[in-house]
Amino acid sequence: MLLIVLAAVFAPLVAPFDPYKESVISRLKPIGWRGHLLGTDELGRDMLSRLIYGGRVSLLMGVVPVLIASLVGGLLGVVGGFAGGRVNTAIMRAMDVFYAFPSVLLAVAVAGAMGGGIGNGMLALTLVFIRRCAGSRRPRRPRCARSTISRRRGRPAPARSW
Repeated sequence: MLLIVLAAVFAPLVAPFDPYKESVISRLKPIGWRGHLLGTDELGRDMLSRLIYGGRVSLLMGVVPVLIASLVGGLLGVVGGFAGGRVNTAIMRAMDVFYAFPSVLLAVAVAGAMGGGIGNGMLALTLVFIRRCAGSRRPRRPRCARSTISRRRGRPAPARSW
């Protein structure tokens, strides 16, 4: 796993060929042809180089939404813990609303409403992961942060629903 991540991060140094360079002469060549370890595609581009460069986008789409969702979920928990009362109830009920939709359906609906693109895909994934990070089935970030802050401020911890 570490090797794959390092290859994706250092793709310009590791990739044997330019992944965007097309060649009509070398299109659809087999594995191992003239240094192309995985062959070439319909436009003559090196498949291994394209695979390594594609790993960069995959890592970006996998890591960034989780980090953003964790930060937002933790922040919502801290705000709910400090404010308490109606603010806390509103935040936790808003998080519970996310559970009315299956995660794949929610991501497809958000991405479909906003259109294609990496940015909109990241936003859709972030909204789905906020639901997981702020989930009501297990005490994730907002609920953990909320209960920790409530205890430190001298208020009783909220009742658990799980």
